[in-house]
Amino acid sequence: MPKLALLTAPGGPIELAEFPLSDPAPGTAALKLRMAGICGSDLHIFRGELPLPCPFAMGHERVGAIAELGEGLTTDATGQPLAVGDPVTPYFWFCGRCHACSRGRSYACQNLLAGEYRTHDQEPHFIGAHGEYYYTSARQPLYKVPEGLADEAVAPLNCALAQVLFALRDIRLGDTVVIQGAGELGINAAAVARTAGAAAVIVIDKIPERLGVAADFGATGCIDAGGLSTTEITERVHRHTDGIGADWVLEVVGVPGVIPDGIGFLNNAARCSRSATSEWDGPSSSTPACWSTATSRCAA
Repeated sequence: MPKLALLTAPGGPIELAEFPLSDPAPGTAALKLRMAGICGSDLHIFRGELPLPCPFAMGHERVGAIAELGEGLTTDATGQPLAVGDPVTPYFWFCGRCHACSRGRSYACQNLLAGEYRTHDQEPHFIGAHGEYYYTSARQPLYKVPEGLADEAVAPLNCALAQVLFALRDIRLGDTVVIQGAGELGINAAAVARTAGAAAVIVIDKIPERLGVAADFGATGCIDAGGLSTTEITERVHRHTDGIGADWVLEVVGVPGVIPDGIGFLNNAARCSRSATSEWDGPSSSTPACWSTATSRCAA
């Protein structure tokens, strides 16, 4: 029988459990997984830093091929026709009924977990990315993968890339962007910011190897924060921004303590966005991103 990886307790071990396949429910699909990623959130879950019940089916970054389509599911979220064998990647589900969803803000769904929360001990069993199969849920957007994209590039799209595309969706040509953290989110953010037309993209991290990757993905300036004080980092940011400060700061470290530092990098009326996961080791927040200006005005 197909296998699914289960975290049995905080800190492990992770064990492989076998479950039978079942027919997908109407409006859903059964996917034969081809590749999965390991997100920073997965590491926090493994270490017990997020209060989730064990055994727990881990993983949410994935790409697979359609093994079976449930009744009524004929197209992906963009209207592209679906067929058995098509490569696809699912996004996070939403309830479609709460205050936020009814106003077109499904990204702020108030029932994001409770709306269709599933456990592996009930059919369809395969609810995590770290397994041989995955069954989508009824309100889970599914996207057909264009030809020519490698699984390695597609697997993390529904997490790291989707987050930074949303966070940086209002960047304008010539803006300056500071990114705190050069993990998977930060690397994607550097590429998105440069593609969007940012004139300067400054990435900050304590691991030099990460900064080298950030430069390859569009960073115009990198700051090794190891051994530097907040004042010294701020001075370097201002040097990279002609003494004005940044138009945008994106926090993708996942450590609340760096947020005040990021606000200090901003110019007047700039924006600071916090990630929903983490890049560096340490406690993480799983709450949605929050926008704020240099005057600390926040909007949900």
